[in-house]
Amino acid sequence: MEIPESGYRFTVPHPWVTFGEETRSPSGSIFTIEIKSLVDADPTFLAELPDSILPQIEARTRYYFTVVEPMVRSDAAIDGRKAALVVYPVRVRPEDAQQEVRYWIVLEGDALFLLRATLTPPQIDSDRADAQKMIESFRFVQPPAPPAGG
Repeated sequence: MEIPESGYRFTVPHPWVTFGEETRSPSGSIFTIEIKSLVDADPTFLAELPDSILPQIEARTRYYFTVVEPMVRSDAAIDGRKAALVVYPVRVRPEDAQQEVRYWIVLEGDALFLLRATLTPPQIDSDRADAQKMIESFRFVQPPAPPAGG
């Protein structure tokens, strides 16, 4: 899948399908990409990336889910660029099976890319592997257009 106006492309594994801005697995896992403009961003915020965005990511995750274990952060790479991977074990309701929300955070030019996989049972392991395949296939093709309201 290539989104030229957004400056990236990636391979959608079969049998995942794309609907608008979401790529979904048959079991309901979702992969999304959010682009935030860093033009005119606070220099301290920029200097501390990716750590400076983590409070916003955690707040968003806690808005939609109950975080059931501490977040795990590790180093990653996307298209040869240094990235961070942040993983939250979550549930929607206490009686629900555990899910996982993964964020990959990467800088490209004047943009911050937040790639997110929300992985749901019953195919969480295979969906996690498919999300990793999308990350490994992800390529920057041109500078992204500035996002509206960035």
